[in-house]
Amino acid sequence: MAWFKKKHKDKVVDDGLRQQGVDCALKDMAKNRDKLDFSNESIKVVEEFLAGVHNDFVKDKNEEGLFGVALECAFYIMATAEKNYGKGVAKQDHPEMGEGTYPFTIGTMTIFPWAWCMKRIYDGPADNVWTKYQSLVIEKLAKN
Repeated sequence: MAWFKKKHKDKVVDDGLRQQGVDCALKDMAKNRDKLDFSNESIKVVEEFLAGVHNDFVKDKNEEGLFGVALECAFYIMATAEKNYGKGVAKQDHPEMGEGTYPFTIGTMTIFPWAWCMKRIYDGPADNVWTKYQSLVIEKLAKN
């Protein structure tokens, strides 16, 4: 999955690269592909997938590929937010949170879906991405 290692001009993640990530996420979550329709509810499928990745990680402690899996899922979350609430901008770095944090700005707010996904993989159910998506995306952007 070398697609995510590219450096980005002005550190903005271009739409083509993001689409590659979404395509990889769809492939990784193929058994639930019919539920991955970019609806807000489809983030529950991402949560279920990340729960499985977490369980595998707990068993074998193998970190290989986790960065890429989390980024693919983050790009799917970004695409879902855009489909439901309008165009956003993904960057590689954030001035306060640091390099490689993959912030996503939509409307007037910035969220960190890659960090959500990484925390879900490493820390388990307490870092549920569906819960974060509901409170930080659906509830806030639906008001705008």
